[in-house]
Amino acid sequence: MGGLSSTWFVGAAEKLDPDAASKIKRLIQIWAGDAEVERSEDGIKEIASLFSFFESSNTGYLDVVLAMEILGTLVDGVDELDTDSLEKFSEALGWLSRGMNDGRPITSDLRTWLNTSSHREERFRLVYDPSQAFWSAMYAENADALEPLLTTTLKQMEQGGHACFSTGPLPMRGNVFKRESRMIERLSEQAPEAADLFRLLGVDGDYSDIDGPYPLQCYWVGDFNPDTITFPEAIGNAAKRGDHALADMLIGCWLLFCALYQRAPLPDIVGLAGRITALPADHRSSTYAVLGMLKREAVENPRLRRDIDAVLSWLPLVDTAPPDDFEANMRDEFTPKLWDTVHKDERESLIKAEEFFVRIRRLGELEREKEALDIMILNWSRVAERFMRRLLSSLGESSGRGKPLGLLIGTAKKVLEQGDDSRSFQEKDRLRFVPAALNELDQLDLINKKGVKHLDSVNLTWEHVVNVHVGIYWALRTLLEVAADPATNKT
Repeated sequence: MGGLSSTWFVGAAEKLDPDAASKIKRLIQIWAGDAEVERSEDGIKEIASLFSFFESSNTGYLDVVLAMEILGTLVDGVDELDTDSLEKFSEALGWLSRGMNDGRPITSDLRTWLNTSSHREERFRLVYDPSQAFWSAMYAENADALEPLLTTTLKQMEQGGHACFSTGPLPMRGNVFKRESRMIERLSEQAPEAADLFRLLGVDGDYSDIDGPYPLQCYWVGDFNPDTITFPEAIGNAAKRGDHALADMLIGCWLLFCALYQRAPLPDIVGLAGRITALPADHRSSTYAVLGMLKREAVENPRLRRDIDAVLSWLPLVDTAPPDDFEANMRDEFTPKLWDTVHKDERESLIKAEEFFVRIRRLGELEREKEALDIMILNWSRVAERFMRRLLSSLGESSGRGKPLGLLIGTAKKVLEQGDDSRSFQEKDRLRFVPAALNELDQLDLINKKGVKHLDSVNLTWEHVVNVHVGIYWALRTLLEVAADPATNKT
């Protein structure tokens, strides 16, 4: 509620009649903790009686916002409510959301709604985010009392998509959607694809079942848990509904799950290929993209290559794995304009490091131990030193020549700190990401000293390399952006 200014409260109050003003006052007292409301059916009824959709437009929907905040607090103890109170609570939340339905796009993000309302755009309609209510009842003995709220939530998702909620509102664990409940029946009626996915996630016993987890194959063949649904069934159901895009994504997810996450052989390759060929030709993009990526990943992995080649042998001929173009990848990473400013030998060092990183990434754990991982650290450090000198030059500092990376980073930090008070707003904005980039290079320098130069007897590991790789190109690009756009006004 921090986004609400005092002028909004005052302006809203001036437009209210005495009855509406007393209701607003009561809501503010409850919201501020000056008055208590029981977590019961009567308490929920009182909250629902304190706001009016017909008068809310005169107050900027202040009463509705306060009511949502209060109801959200009551949700913390939703598992303590009896069935009648839980049903009343669910109905109140559903009525709250439906009452503001005026055709605008919906959002449950209060900050987003406030930002548009404060500019008088009123692009969004505020709705209650039900995720807290569902997650609070995750392990309740009987969550069927939330069925009215589920109905409203699914209608909102049908209208505005999942993006109208900041997080996924429906919990995938617990008893909310247990078998033979009204909740799973309602979900199957209004969102059959979601019901299928929930049942699919229950196959391995990790969710609402007490047995398990079960082997990987159970996701495909359905062993051990006949009450759930398998990948082929979920894919088939999606195809029957004409939702070929979902079927395509499910196949891609299955391939990634088996090949990269579990690193296990693909069960029923012939059946999988049959599911792929059953898709319309223009609905195979996810599957082909995954197969292309896996084919490149399998270059150094004979077992994975055998499985992927077996799947491809059953499919129409398609160029699923164009060769890696590391030059083009680096150009995209740095942007064409900045990449053109990188010297030839610097480009060669960056490309060499990335080629080596991708090749090592595709190896198994034992094979990686035999490789010289320091090649990547050395190449990144060499380029980072040159980029740091350009950065310092753009900041008017000429003492970087001949210094190693660690001293260059320290010099840059001092220059940024000493000149901060005299810089204009535009200059500060230009340099705003540089401190974070220097922190990334600090990590690179530390690993270079301890793991490559062995100043601290630390063995360089693949984890060290991955930690550096996550942010190295962003950090280098940030330095180049500043160096390529020197300050024109420092005061």
